[in-house]
This record gives sequence, structure tokens and C-alpha cells, in this order.
Amino acid sequence: MAKEVDYPSPDGTFAFLIGRGEYEKTIDLIDKKTEKVLQRITDDDMSSVSYRVLWAPDSKRFALMTRAGHPNQDVTVYFLKGEKFKKIEIPELIVDIPKKVLAGKEHPHVAANNWQEAEKWNKDGSLLLTIDNTIDGDGHTASATRSTGSESRGPPASATWRARQRASTGKETWSSSGAMACA
Repeated sequence: MAKEVDYPSPDGTFAFLIGRGEYEKTIDLIDKKTEKVLQRITDDDMSSVSYRVLWAPDSKRFALMTRAGHPNQDVTVYFLKGEKFKKIEIPELIVDIPKKVLAGKEHPHVAANNWQEAEKWNKDGSLLLTIDNTIDGDGHTASATRSTGSESRGPPASATWRARQRASTGKETWSSSGAMACA
């Protein structure tokens, strides 16, 4: 299995060791200086999986984006607790395209299936995520994008996530906003 060190933390303490085999991919958190594996983050039985990491500026949090082929990408958020990074539960991140945006047309091709993207860590410690759902076909494209962000710096017992949703056909736009809680 070929291995590559990538995605160093802003403070230079951590990085990731990404293993690429014929039928498997792994991602391990390592001590950047010694390259000692500190913890296995994930392993997948698919060679088409790819990873990207967005570190928080304080190097105590990161968002792992896992792309499993096209058009699927998920985000998992980790916080440093003690000497290990712990995965935290976040709300289900989906966006529905409203029926009025579909305009009664067929859309046989899925261009983005609730594609999740960690955009940035804000100065207040919150994480901005976007979720995109795009379908097209028959000369028509319909999409919906949802932006959501946590309002918490650490791994609390519960967190509030604010969301804004926008849907569009290119000619018509629909918007809504709200909040959701997770435990």
C-alpha cells in the first residue's frame, strides 16, 4: 500500500497519513515530526474514496470530507478531547429540492447528491458547511443549496446549527431559514 503524508495542522503538530491500496484507502492521524500513528481515523474498502481535511486554526478540530465517487461527499467533524480526536454527532445534512423548482420536468441525472462541503472555520470557532443537491435532464437543471453552521467551539452535549436554504432553476429562486439541534 502506498502512503503519503498530507494535510498538516496549522500548528505543525499533526498531519494525516493516507494509504492507497488497490482495494482500500486508509487515513491515520500522525505526529508530524515523528510520523508515529496516533489514531486510525477511517478505512474504506473502496479504491475510489478520496479525502480532504479542513483544520480549525487552533489545530484542535478538523472536518474530514470523504468523497465516495461522484456525486457523493460527506463531512465528519472531530474535536480534540484529551489525547484523542473524537467524532461528534452532527445533524443529518440533506437538502430537498422543492417540487415547484422541479417544474414538473424529468431529471434523470444526479449531479450532486447532498454533496457536503466544509467551507471554513469561523473566528468564533463555528464551522460553515454547505450541502448541495443538483439534478438535471431534459434541458432543465434544478438545485438546492443549504448553508449550515455550528454555534459551538467544543464537543458539547448538544449544539445548535443554523441553516439557510436556497433552491433555484436559474430563473426562479426559493429560500428559507431555520435552526436545528443535535445531541
